[in-house]
Amino acid sequence: MQAEGAQPVESAGQPYAPGFPHRLLEAAGLNTRAGWLVYTVVAVAVTFVYWGVAWSEGTFPARAMPMHVVLPTLAFAGLPALAWFNRLARRSLRSAQPVLTGDAAAYEGLAHRLTTMPTALAVGAAVSGLLALAGLTAFQPPDTYERLQIMVTPIATVIEWIFQFMTWVGVGIGGVEIARKLWVIDDIYRNHVQMNVLRPGPLSAFSRLAAGMVIFTLAAVVLGTLALGELASNNLWWIGGGLPTILAAMAFVAPLWGAHRLMAQEKTRNVDALNEMIETSIGRLRVTVDTDRLNNAGPLTTTLEGLIAARNEYQAVSTWPWQRSTLGSVVTALAAPLGVWLITRLLERVAIP
Repeated sequence: MQAEGAQPVESAGQPYAPGFPHRLLEAAGLNTRAGWLVYTVVAVAVTFVYWGVAWSEGTFPARAMPMHVVLPTLAFAGLPALAWFNRLARRSLRSAQPVLTGDAAAYEGLAHRLTTMPTALAVGAAVSGLLALAGLTAFQPPDTYERLQIMVTPIATVIEWIFQFMTWVGVGIGGVEIARKLWVIDDIYRNHVQMNVLRPGPLSAFSRLAAGMVIFTLAAVVLGTLALGELASNNLWWIGGGLPTILAAMAFVAPLWGAHRLMAQEKTRNVDALNEMIETSIGRLRVTVDTDRLNNAGPLTTTLEGLIAARNEYQAVSTWPWQRSTLGSVVTALAAPLGVWLITRLLERVAIP
């Protein structure tokens, strides 16, 4: 079994070769605390260089905008997000191990699939992100850059386009990776889990991974909404903000819905089996009473009470593969983008004389 934070080791047993995001994660060293520290220092240093350029070109301090903070933040957030998703994936798989079928090799194969994006998919995801950037750029209001105070001075413009490139490649890869992980979760529930509704902990393990990815997505939407300011009130927000919010909600429920159905079927199977045993025990108890063999009624009564208690235990089990706290966090995160958007609209109306 792999240690937490370790990257999958390439071997002939892997189902496919890892794509370039895996190579970037290795190069950045985001599988170690030291790597995280170095990456953070580099990101902060580059951001300060960008702010220094903006200052020298006259944008700062008079025309400083939230976008000058959000843009570099989102640009450098892609790799840490992938590393965090993989960390959550390994934890979830390890928590689910008691109900997983298969041997150690099968476990390693699932770990590889959960944490590694194939090469072709990674390239396609990056291209899709850049196409989204091109589409939004083509249809944005003509004064967008002036209102956001980006792309208005020469050297800062070069840096800002690099940030845009990094951001939207990250959006493409991150979005596809989230969808891919959720698909793998669904496959694990369907084909690699032995359902036991009396062990809800392992069965709900992947809800934390799904929730973490959804919450990160919605946090990015909130940051984007705040950075766009009054521009977030136009119809483009529903593409860049509203649509991801809806997809995030679907993404949390979709892979876990299959697990819910399987858990409900397993619960029904056990309850039905216990009901049959209860019916049989009641029949035997009746025969015992009818034949006046009351000395034998005690053990049968005890057995019947035990079966009824077991049935009640199964009936009380939830068939939703998440904990209430996890669901509450997701619901709160889903409400955040809409709340920020409504506040933005309200402030915009108040500002209009």
